[in-house]
Amino acid sequence: MVKFCTSCGFRSDLCHCNSGNCRKLTDLLKYDIAKSTSIQMGSQGPPGPPGPGSALFFTQQGLVTIPPNASNFPIIGVEVTTTENNQRIKLDATINTNIEVEEDATEFAYSLAFSLVLIPNVFISETVVRGCYNRPNIVTARTYTEHPNFTVVDVPGPAGTYMYQVFVTEGLRENISMIQSFNIGLTAQVFLPTNP
Repeated sequence: MVKFCTSCGFRSDLCHCNSGNCRKLTDLLKYDIAKSTSIQMGSQGPPGPPGPGSALFFTQQGLVTIPPNASNFPIIGVEVTTTENNQRIKLDATINTNIEVEEDATEFAYSLAFSLVLIPNVFISETVVRGCYNRPNIVTARTYTEHPNFTVVDVPGPAGTYMYQVFVTEGLRENISMIQSFNIGLTAQVFLPTNP
């Protein structure tokens, strides 16, 4: 037998009534299976307004060769549109980078600074990859991979269209034959505004 509240009529495990009678439960059988009776439900109400959600902007790119002595060399960019003032933009970037060592090199070194910038010139964040390695056995691998990435939130200001760009600047390249970024992605997700 199922227990029901004598005040609101809901099953005791579903009752949230605050009346004094709510705690006085009785053994009532709401359904009489033999008579096939059931509780009638009203019609569904109108749908509510849509939630605020978020907007997603993204760019993907295959392969970019980073030239020697690169200075603020563009890697990838994404254009973002906000519809309200002070909306928050979460930016995520992944830039897989292969460093190919010269065939007969027994040591090599590199330093690359990847910068995330709000165009025209607002610095957002930077990540640096660097290495200085010995390669005593030149039969070993010639390609080494770095995985620089960003996750940052920016509040650019008034509603409008904004361009975010990742640039790379090379600080050091010794006994390196080629540096390439690949499987590059930059996403921007727009969220509700910050408090005024």
